[in-house]
This record gives sequence, structure tokens and C-alpha cells, in this order.
Amino acid sequence: MAKKVLIIGGTGFLGKTIIKGLLDKGYSVRLLHRKNSNLEGIPKEVEKVIGDVTDFESLRAAYKGVDYAIHSAALVTQWMKDSSVFDRINVEGLDNSLRAAKEAGVKKIVYTSSFMALGPSIGAPSTEKDLHKRKKFFNDYERTKYLAELKLDDYIAEGIPLVTVYPGVIYGPGDITEGNIVIRNFLLPRIEGTFLGLFLLGRGKGLWSYSYVDDVAAGHINALEKGKIGESYILAGENANHRQLFALLQKYSGVKTPPLRMPFWAAKMKGALDLTIARIFGKQPAVTPGAVAVFQKDWAYDSSKAEKEISYRTRSLEEGMKKTVEWLKREGYVKTK
Repeated sequence: MAKKVLIIGGTGFLGKTIIKGLLDKGYSVRLLHRKNSNLEGIPKEVEKVIGDVTDFESLRAAYKGVDYAIHSAALVTQWMKDSSVFDRINVEGLDNSLRAAKEAGVKKIVYTSSFMALGPSIGAPSTEKDLHKRKKFFNDYERTKYLAELKLDDYIAEGIPLVTVYPGVIYGPGDITEGNIVIRNFLLPRIEGTFLGLFLLGRGKGLWSYSYVDDVAAGHINALEKGKIGESYILAGENANHRQLFALLQKYSGVKTPPLRMPFWAAKMKGALDLTIARIFGKQPAVTPGAVAVFQKDWAYDSSKAEKEISYRTRSLEEGMKKTVEWLKREGYVKTK
């Protein structure tokens, strides 16, 4: 009988790719999803159970009879009017999941953390040892992923068979959700010619680590199969600046790189205005001061440990962007002549 893997957070951009990878390797997959989740694109052979990370009893039921688990559920957005929702999902939800996993006796659970839990890189690319050193945070997503990070050693000490992975900035074909920030926030505004697409923030020299979604999904499965309990692995990609990213977009799509520069101070002023309007009307702001501040930092990472210990492999940004733009063309986002 095929080994059964429970995936929590499988309806998102990364999660769907992980599910495909698990099925391709012969695993039986159980998906925990909320009642109103969009299940489009989830294969029929996936066992589907309704639940929520904020509901411990639903997690207990979901974990029964599974061998392994992948917890990739998170609230990924730059702002919510009620910031406590981040805490309930990203911190308390993980706590519920890991305790249910321990009770069920799963052999291993892979937790998807975030590069933001490690914080910005300073000088050389950061490794798994470079835990976040800031006392202030750019947004509630970063804050709560860091708070969850602080509890991981305690979970391991309690005997929870935990392996943690830290993806970089994930990009590639798939759902255009806020989790796919390269397409949603970088590429589509430029392709569609909307306001933010006209500008390059600052000088465009900030280094980010771009991780192709198929590579990150494979890294999760490798962590499940080869990762050592109690260890953590960075699943990053090529470290490149924003000018390099936009140059590749132009090369493969014909869409010109942003013609104008917006100083950080001006972008923060726009973010402050957007945030004020959002607080009044409850709608998502196009940009926040915190989001702008993220661009003022480097987010570069080193995946050497994952490459050595769990055979993690990642493609170049050029190859990944070429495939991404080809997908955008097939979907009709980029108009071909």
C-alpha cells in the first residue's frame, strides 16, 4: 500500500505543485481544505477532507492513518485589517497541526517556513544559522513566521518529528495568488502597464533569491524522504537583483523594463496613503510602507546544506523566467505577434 501523506495548505500556488510531485512518486495524498476552498486543479485521486488549522479537532481527524505530513498552510498577504488573523493561522495554526501530528504518531512532518523568518541578508547570502535579528518587522506575515520560528526547537524537544524548509521568493507557472509574488507583483503590473509597472523602486539593486516552484516542490519531497528530523533546509534559488529580473522579462516577452524610477521615500508616501484608505474602507492596499521597506533590503540565501543533504537542485533564473514567460504567453497574459 502506498504511503499516505497529509498536505495542509495544498490548494495554494506551491501546494498544488507539491501534490503533483507526491502523486508522481507514488504516494497516496490526503488534502485538508476549508469548506470554501477552490479545489480547481486538484487531481481526483486526492482524498479530500474538510478542516481548518484553527480547528484542532478537524486536524486530529485529518491526521488519522497518515504516515507523513507537509504543513505549508500560511496567510500570505501584505496586510489585513484584523492583524490577529495572521497569528491565528501562522502561529496558532502551526501549533495545532504539530500537536495533532504528534498525537497521531506521524513519522515525519515537513513545515514550510519562509525566508522572511530568517530575516534580510547582510553581506553574504544567509544560511540556516542566520536567524532573524530584527526587533521590528515589515509586515504581519514576517512577524508571525518569525514567532512560529521561535517555537520550533521546543516542538523538536517534545519529540515532534519536524523538518523545516525555507523557500526563497517562489515563482513560476501556476495560480496567480499573492503567494506567486513574482508574477502578481512584479511581472503582471509591467505586462499590463498598471501604475506600479511603470516604476523601478530605488535603483533596483536589491538581491532576492528566486526559487522556481517545481524545484521548491521537489525540495519538499526530498526533505520528507531524506531530511533529518530536527534539521532545517533553505530551498533558495539564484540570487539576483530586480534589474536582472526585469531584463529577463524583457528578453523573453518583449515587455520593456520600467522606464521610470521611484525613490523609496516617494513610494513610502504612496504606501502610507494606500494604507490609510485601506484602513477606512477595508480593501487591500496596492502597496504599504512596509512592502516598500522590504525592497530596501537584500534577501539572498545559500542552499548549500539542502543541496548536500537532501539533493536539492534548482534551475537558473534565466531558465525559470523563460518557462514562466512561455506559460504567461500560453495563458494570454503576454500578447504574441
